[in-house]
Amino acid sequence: MVMATIGTFLGGWALDVAKDKVGDAVDQRLSGDSIKEAIQQAVRVADGDVPELFAPYERQGLKGIDRFLNGAFREVAIAQLQKPLQDDGKPDDALLTQAFLREAKTHPRLKEIDERHVEDWMKAFTDAYFQTTNNFLSFQVTQAQYYRQLRSKTGKVVFSGMAVDGTVVDEPGELTRIFVMPDVQRQGEKGYELAKMPALDVAEDAQKRVLWEQQQQFLLRKERAAGTTPVSAVELLKSKDEKRVVILGAPGAGKTTLMNYWVVMATLEQAGAASGASSENGSSKNITSDALFGTGRCLPVLIRIRDLVREPDLSVLEFLIKFAKADLEVEEIPTDFFQHWLKRGDALILLDGLDEVADDAQRHKVVEKIETFLRAYEDCPAIITSRPAGYRDDYFSRKQYPHYELLPFDDEKIETFINYWYDSRVDSPPERERRKESLRDALAKKPRIKQLARNPLLLTMIALIHRYRTLPRQRHELYNCAVETLISTWDKEKELTTNSKLDYLTLPDIRRLMERLAYWVHAQGSVSDAENGTQIERGAIVKQLAKSIQAVKASEKLQWHQAKAEAITLLDKIVKDRAGLLSKQGENRYAFVHKTYQEYLCSQEILYLQEDQDPDDDNYVPYVKQHIKQYLHDPHWREVLLLLVAQQTPIPAKSSLKTILNAESEYEQWLHRDVLFAGSCLAENAEVSDQGIVDEILTELVSLETSAQLGLSRKLQGEIFRVIASFQGTPFASSMMKRLAAYQPHIEQQRMIEYQSRLNPNETMQKLLRLLKDNDPLVRTSTARSLGKIGHSSNSVVDGLMALLLNDEDPCARASACEALRALGQDDVTIMYEGIDVLPEEEEYLFVRPSAIRPLGALGQLFDTRIEALLDSLKDSSLSMNGNIIRRVSDRATQSLITLAQKSDTVKPALVEWIEQHQHEAYVGKGIDALWELTS
Repeated sequence: MVMATIGTFLGGWALDVAKDKVGDAVDQRLSGDSIKEAIQQAVRVADGDVPELFAPYERQGLKGIDRFLNGAFREVAIAQLQKPLQDDGKPDDALLTQAFLREAKTHPRLKEIDERHVEDWMKAFTDAYFQTTNNFLSFQVTQAQYYRQLRSKTGKVVFSGMAVDGTVVDEPGELTRIFVMPDVQRQGEKGYELAKMPALDVAEDAQKRVLWEQQQQFLLRKERAAGTTPVSAVELLKSKDEKRVVILGAPGAGKTTLMNYWVVMATLEQAGAASGASSENGSSKNITSDALFGTGRCLPVLIRIRDLVREPDLSVLEFLIKFAKADLEVEEIPTDFFQHWLKRGDALILLDGLDEVADDAQRHKVVEKIETFLRAYEDCPAIITSRPAGYRDDYFSRKQYPHYELLPFDDEKIETFINYWYDSRVDSPPERERRKESLRDALAKKPRIKQLARNPLLLTMIALIHRYRTLPRQRHELYNCAVETLISTWDKEKELTTNSKLDYLTLPDIRRLMERLAYWVHAQGSVSDAENGTQIERGAIVKQLAKSIQAVKASEKLQWHQAKAEAITLLDKIVKDRAGLLSKQGENRYAFVHKTYQEYLCSQEILYLQEDQDPDDDNYVPYVKQHIKQYLHDPHWREVLLLLVAQQTPIPAKSSLKTILNAESEYEQWLHRDVLFAGSCLAENAEVSDQGIVDEILTELVSLETSAQLGLSRKLQGEIFRVIASFQGTPFASSMMKRLAAYQPHIEQQRMIEYQSRLNPNETMQKLLRLLKDNDPLVRTSTARSLGKIGHSSNSVVDGLMALLLNDEDPCARASACEALRALGQDDVTIMYEGIDVLPEEEEYLFVRPSAIRPLGALGQLFDTRIEALLDSLKDSSLSMNGNIIRRVSDRATQSLITLAQKSDTVKPALVEWIEQHQHEAYVGKGIDALWELTS
């Protein structure tokens, strides 16, 4: 058809109009794609208004149309179509008509065309083109302002309200300069159901159900993650098969920060500043917007779901317009501005915080509204975020919306963050590197603090504290600083300081309230999740908070209804909508943001209560000692007890250590848990008034290290090493190293090297680097293994191992260098090498014995002969065969015993009897390993 041909022609040279003819100024105002779309839309309008113009020619087609359109009409048309792009008014339809008719007269078919129809058609075309280009130009102006305001709102990391040493920090950071792209892990397509709820007493159902569900959710998370490989979150934007996903992440995991980063990078790409954004960071690891969005144009549409819920009468589109005007302060929003991008599939829809919706019924309504909106614009990618605790599997189909979990930071991401943080905030290169190394060293020496640092929010807070002051020597001091910082975030608008939200509580009261609450929460029971605090049902926490408020404000003699109302206000007006120490985890449940803070505040409450005790009371027993006797070796209370001893003054600390050493815990003759725990307390930099008890603990630990009766108990050996190595950076490190050196002939060489690297790191690392060049290949091999186990990945260590890997003639040395580099996080280094052949006589132990042992652990019916068979298999470790093969057999026997012990009470006594009978044999350690597991 003629019209189809003309439309194709006009669209074909539209890009030339924008780029070649109009010039850079016009091209910056309106893209070539938009000009092409405006022309095509105007052609459709004109053809609809005046269909009779080309009707006679539709069936016949035209020849020579290219020659016709490339004549004078093209020149006139280009000049006229430029006019709206140059603010020169509407194209002159009369001139276009004259040029068209002049050329038409030279065409064999078109020379008979109706002049009046041409005039009407051209007028409709120019009117529609002028209107459309004006709209598009208006969209461009609005888009530029929209991007500027979005960047202003989302491009900064604000520390408002965070206090360090009593000083409020309010210096925002540039998001693009400190952001580290997290990893995500896909969850299974099927929904996972909780196990059947056990029968509970009616009066205790609510809180016990919450604890039980939290434990189940933790186990399900582990199950869902099994077998899936983590990927960078950036891959979610690249996938063509998964355009819409749900991201689940714990509090502080970085959900909102990730969404903000994508918004900023999308706006920078459209502004042509993508390369500038990435170069600011000074790191090749930073993600550029090209890597995120490719070369296509993408309008980020950011929707905070909590804000959407507050406008129940507005559609999502109406909400977006209101958000742009009210929150972003965009002056004018043209009609169909958002639809322009959404209809073309050029919008990235980001829906943040589904869990922040107040109740389940309301959440279901907003899910329906979101799904209706998303169905209307199926070509647009979409990402929805939520906390797991506030999310249900029936919200979004896992088949249509693949679900991903936002993972904690690994060591590499923590390292990347440290580099970005100080690169962006310290100008002096020497000072920058000094601070980086200081923070790395502090995290390396304090595993529990490093565990906190795997949460991006808490890592940011640790870095913030470290920037303004050296991280405290004792971790409880850091926790105190962090707690004050987190509490201060609740008072960012000075509402607690001025009592504008709460009627009775002030900011100092909140600290005491959190301590009382933490002790009560911790006493509710254990949850296996090492990161998340114990979840508490709303009714239970309101009741406990009200009791605590009455106690904290005892002088004001608050009535129950007043205290309860204050507790509800605290939860609904302060905790629910803000980051802080206590957080809303989902519908009707709350928890401390990390279990560490729950444990620290719990210890603070015990010390507070101890100060109120009367030492002259005949029944006086210090609260700390009471808790040690009651909870020693209870994993749920381990960190609380360590913090308690560390925070005591020298004389009470001495008394606590004596209580631990004299506890005579069960199986102490084999497990030695009392002295090991006392050593862990000492490694917390505990201040003790009696050097004698310090010497006693250090001597006992060295005695354990050199004791022959430990046999092959890897669990016990590992715990001994962990405790002794934890003296690194403490006043006890030098004394411990001297004791170990005195017994050096009795300590395995590589283990001694590892002790030296922990307790005297600088001197040891230099010696090891020299040994990498030793003439003996066995020395080079052993040294490489030691460096991998030590885990210190400095440039000199990595360079030394790389030289060994690439240049050494000995294959074992090369293999050890490769393994060490992998252990140090150098995952890009790969090598293939052959293992040692299995000798024929060893095949029985490699294949037959493990296969026979495996089913024993799964049997429900237990027989003494089967237990004896497993115990007998522990002796295999004494055979003089390939160590790896024997280890595999005895390890499987150990695991089978542990599995059987969970089904029958007869296994543990049999194991204890076996250890007693064989306690002087070399293989007894495997039985001690199993007992350690069953007792922990």
